[in-house]
Amino acid sequence: MAKATPKQVAAGKMLARASKLASREGISKKVAYARLFKKKSTSGGSKAVAKRSTKSVSKKRSTSKAAPRGPQKIGIGRAYQAANQGLCLGGPAITLGLDYGFNRMNARSDPVGTLQKRIISPEMAANVAITAADTYLDKKVGQAAALSRKSVTAWLPEAVKGWSASSYERQHGGVDKGTPTRLAYRWMWADRGIVPGEGNGDISFNTNGGVYPYRTAKHGGQAVRLFANRTKIGRTISAPIKKMLSMVGLSL
Repeated sequence: MAKATPKQVAAGKMLARASKLASREGISKKVAYARLFKKKSTSGGSKAVAKRSTKSVSKKRSTSKAAPRGPQKIGIGRAYQAANQGLCLGGPAITLGLDYGFNRMNARSDPVGTLQKRIISPEMAANVAITAADTYLDKKVGQAAALSRKSVTAWLPEAVKGWSASSYERQHGGVDKGTPTRLAYRWMWADRGIVPGEGNGDISFNTNGGVYPYRTAKHGGQAVRLFANRTKIGRTISAPIKKMLSMVGLSL
């Protein structure tokens, strides 16, 4: 005897169910079979629709994830950091250019030789190393984001640096006090402890321009934020301070 196919088995089960339904409700087997067949078709169709909708949703999600992002806005923190690092890293060339542009009387007669001597020096190598270390550390602690959200522990050090540079210039500036050359010169000095060179001067190390107060305030502020945001006790202690600062549009 030949073995029944799966379709024949399914049809036999359907007939058996139709017989039970007909005897239970007092209807003909034909009506019972039609009712069962209609119910099966409806449930099967709903399952198919649900399956198709699930596929379409997952496809939309994958499409939205893969969709290219639009142009991202550069926050004030990142823009400030880029300008500051550009000024400090290019200080030897910038001060030389400003010196020729605003104070030609005191400028050296050999700008190419002066620039070459400043760039090829241990001080410039240290300047590049400081820039790289600053970039790495600032990214790890989220310095740009802190500046963008108006963090007092991020902006206070920059105010300290500006005050150190300006006060030292007021006390020790010469006849050309307050010129763009001098301001760029003092700013880099306060940030790095490296004098980029002015007029016929060469690049050199000097920590008297306010680098210690600035670096203490900057890295101390980074430590405060890490403690306040990444430790349980720090979050508990700093919660009231954060609340007060948020009321005036600032953050810790």
